[in-house]
Amino acid sequence: MSLRDCDLIILDDFIYPTQANSIERNMINAKSVGVRMRDDDSNFSWYHHGEVISSDCEEKDTPKKYQYMFVHSFFETNLGIITDKTNWNLIQPIIEKLGVGQCLRIKANLYPNTEKIYTHGFHMDLPYTQVLSAIYFVNSNDGYTYFKPQDDKSLIKVESKKNRLVVFPNGLLHSGTTCTDEGVRVVINFNYLCTPNHPHYKHYYG
Repeated sequence: MSLRDCDLIILDDFIYPTQANSIERNMINAKSVGVRMRDDDSNFSWYHHGEVISSDCEEKDTPKKYQYMFVHSFFETNLGIITDKTNWNLIQPIIEKLGVGQCLRIKANLYPNTEKIYTHGFHMDLPYTQVLSAIYFVNSNDGYTYFKPQDDKSLIKVESKKNRLVVFPNGLLHSGTTCTDEGVRVVINFNYLCTPNHPHYKHYYG
C-alpha cells in the first residue's frame, strides 16, 4: 500500500461554532483561576516547556529565546487521560467527529506572541507507521503550520484559522510558528492509529 504523504485533509468549520467558541474561551480567554463564569467553563492550566521540539530539529534562524511553549496534555498512551473531566469533555466534539479510536497522544500547545513570525523547525510527532496526526486550530491568527513533502517540492502552508482541522500522515515533516497579531497561537495535536475501518484509511493507505 502506498502512502500519499503530502496529501492533507483540511476541514474548516469542523465542529459547531458554539463548541469552537467554548474551546477558545476555556483555553485562552478564561477569566481567572478558580472562577467559573458558566457551567461548561473549566479551570484550564498551562505548563511551560523550555523547548518546542528537539534541539537537532530547531530552525537555525529562530532565536533560542523563542523556542519555547506552554503545553496542556490531555492523553498519553501509557497513562491514559491525564486532564480533568471538564477539560476532557471540552474536546470530545473533536474526538468524536474525527473518529479517533485508539489514541496515542493528545496535547495542546500555546505559543506566545512575538514581534515577527518565527518558525520552530521541521519534525514528525511519533516514530510509528499507520498513525495519523491532526491539528485543530483553536484561534485565528497570522501564524501557520508548514508541511514539507518528502520529494522536496514547495512547502505547504496552512494558515491558523479558528475551528479548522488538518489531518496528515505521521511521517510528514511539519513545523509550527509563532504569531504577531494575537496574544497567543493555540493548537491541539492528535496522534492516533489509523485502522482499516477508519474513514481516512482509504484516503491514505488505499
